[in-house]
Amino acid sequence: MRRYLFITCLSLTLSMRLHATNVAVQELSGWYLTDGTGFANEVFQAVDREVPLNAQVRALPLIRAIYSFKENKSDCFIGGDKKIFNDLAQLQVRSSELFLEVHYVISTLKSEPMISSLAQLKGKRIGVERGIDINILKDDFSDVKVELGLFESHLKMLKLNRISAILGYYPDHHNVLNQTHFDPNFIQYSYTDRLNCSVDPKNEEIINKFNMGLKAIKESGTYDRIWKKYFGEENLLKPDKK
Repeated sequence: MRRYLFITCLSLTLSMRLHATNVAVQELSGWYLTDGTGFANEVFQAVDREVPLNAQVRALPLIRAIYSFKENKSDCFIGGDKKIFNDLAQLQVRSSELFLEVHYVISTLKSEPMISSLAQLKGKRIGVERGIDINILKDDFSDVKVELGLFESHLKMLKLNRISAILGYYPDHHNVLNQTHFDPNFIQYSYTDRLNCSVDPKNEEIINKFNMGLKAIKESGTYDRIWKKYFGEENLLKPDKK
């Protein structure tokens, strides 16, 4: 009898795994790491506890994560929205409710003036967060010299006066505000982070479940606790709670 129950439970577990939704996500400190940390990771886990999603998540470098999704190796992608997937990959998606608002901003050291116009950057070198396509920005950056990389390396270059500013999005807002500042009225691109899935009826279920779980963690206060852990009291990136 015990052997029968064990085999039955094993069969059910294997069946669930076989039918699990494959989800890709960018592996990035402050956003999603396999050790369980990161804003998106903790939100996804909290949602999954409220409404089991039966999802297998793979954290990959951004380009590989997007490729995996675009080539249908993954059913869904944590992050971005219809706008950015269309702009960057000409890809149509079905999206959940938003769980974060994201803005591309231009930051400088707190000891330097804020950048509030493109004229301040003409002919200068700036660090651009790897993965950002400057062709989708609000302003024309053709007169600005671009150095691709990650925030931490750009911050070192900024302190050494090797670049004049950093253009990027920051999963961990604390890390930015501790050392830099930016003009919230000079935003180059905005989008929302959601759970995005390929346009296939089979993905409606996980999107609906994610929406239900997201609503539950907002009502319980769990979302706010995760928010404050990564972003403090700043509300530049915070979505409407409704």
